[in-house]
Amino acid sequence: MKPLQGLGPAILAGVAGLVLVALVGYKLTLERTTAVDNARTQTSNLAGVLEEHARLSLHRVRNHLVQVDESLQKLRADGVTDAQVVHQQLVSLLPADHLIRAFLVLGKDGETLSSSLPPEGQTATAGRADRDYFSPHVRGADRDLVFGAPEKNPLDGKWMLPVSRRITLPGKAPIVRNTAIS
Repeated sequence: MKPLQGLGPAILAGVAGLVLVALVGYKLTLERTTAVDNARTQTSNLAGVLEEHARLSLHRVRNHLVQVDESLQKLRADGVTDAQVVHQQLVSLLPADHLIRAFLVLGKDGETLSSSLPPEGQTATAGRADRDYFSPHVRGADRDLVFGAPEKNPLDGKWMLPVSRRITLPGKAPIVRNTAIS
């Protein structure tokens, strides 16, 4: 019977070890659940903030495009056709915070009629008729914003999101105004 006498303390130590492992496991499970819940809450809060930021940014883009539309309409009504004056007007309407990097005014065939870009930039951005945001305007889409697929800017290689809006100047064929959001 002597071998059984040594088992008592070993069994007690084994049970104590199992209880300790179970308590540590339970504590880790609670901590994990708390961490996951906190991460879900923070992710949800961040998503809400990003959604609101995107909504406000798009509202600002729409307002800028309407402002450009009104400015071009006024220049046309005043008989201003000088390309340099139109270019300077577009440059002056770019927001200082770089939300919008450029304004392009495109003809119905996708050619650049005017732009806020320097001449070399206009050459690099020529031929936009094949872009996914262009065809809805040619088909007569309403004057709401149309978003293109993200693309790399040919001028600086940075990614941008093309956003466009159809405008029709008095006595002219429909044209598309395009802007890029970085």
